[in-house]
Amino acid sequence: MLVLLAHSAIAFTRVPVFRWIDGYGSLGVQIFFVLSGFLITRILLDSKDTPHFFRNFFVRRSLRIYPLYYALLGFVVFSGVVHQHGVHWWPYVLYVSNIVVGNKTQPAPLGPVWSLAVEEQFYLLWPFIVSVLSRRNLERLCITMIIGAVCLRFSGALQLQNTLLQVDALAGGALVACRFDQIASWRLSASFVACLLPLGVGMPGGFWNNLSQTVQALSGMALLVVLLGNGTAISRLFRAPALRYLGRVSYGVYLLHSLVFAAFLRSRLGLSVIQSGSATAAVVCMLGEFCLVLAIATVSFYCFESPFLRLKRYFEPDGRKQGASIGESTNVTAPAPAEAVHA
Repeated sequence: MLVLLAHSAIAFTRVPVFRWIDGYGSLGVQIFFVLSGFLITRILLDSKDTPHFFRNFFVRRSLRIYPLYYALLGFVVFSGVVHQHGVHWWPYVLYVSNIVVGNKTQPAPLGPVWSLAVEEQFYLLWPFIVSVLSRRNLERLCITMIIGAVCLRFSGALQLQNTLLQVDALAGGALVACRFDQIASWRLSASFVACLLPLGVGMPGGFWNNLSQTVQALSGMALLVVLLGNGTAISRLFRAPALRYLGRVSYGVYLLHSLVFAAFLRSRLGLSVIQSGSATAAVVCMLGEFCLVLAIATVSFYCFESPFLRLKRYFEPDGRKQGASIGESTNVTAPAPAEAVHA
């Protein structure tokens, strides 16, 4: 939801209060990476010794991710939007847009997919790593990855969207998954670190932006540890039915929201509201955008995605019962687009 709020607020920069909201979009992405690293690593560790380990993981993941993603990509490519922006279609097909396209201007509907590219690259290797390492060695690797990503980020050698600069959040979530049974010992210190979340505001670039992203990853990891405590008020909040439902349709919300936002920006209503600078009108329009995106994502989930998701029952790991939504697998409701990582 932070990502949606930030992407919608970009249009209303004439309203002073919305100027700082845009900075929290990157925080939402880092929290997503932490949750994704945790959830997928838990799935892999639970099914590590089961038959057809790799087949089940990759087929289940493909059934969750590919149908809606390639449907959206096909629509954007065949409508000519990709070529209008001077970019090629193949980086999106191969999930390498975060590297090939990077910070270049992208078609609005495909703007958010760089984070999915990061995930696909990471999880192409992660199952093989989990399969050969002991849990203790996996923990050590996660710590090494976190430190390495932070050092590389401050070196300025790579573009911000490069997978190597995002891997600390993914590895942080994976580390929590490895330490899941002993996570209670981290909870007190995590409560203090999680208080740093409001400081994770995206900056234009340079040292302060690198520091902010590091704070985002570490505080997002701490927030996850707090959420895993069943007795806390915030964990009960995240298990509310409304948030579980949002987690169920969150993949569609994340992938399709840019289509709605782009259409709004081109409409007469959108232009008049933006030029007016009215905070009230902006809030009403943002609520309308969110409701429309949620309605479209709901239709997408039940009418398009669900037939593919039902096929996953043929590829369930033996001895492991998986819920319909990713939140049900961990007692943590995953915010958008963490549903995308459900394998």
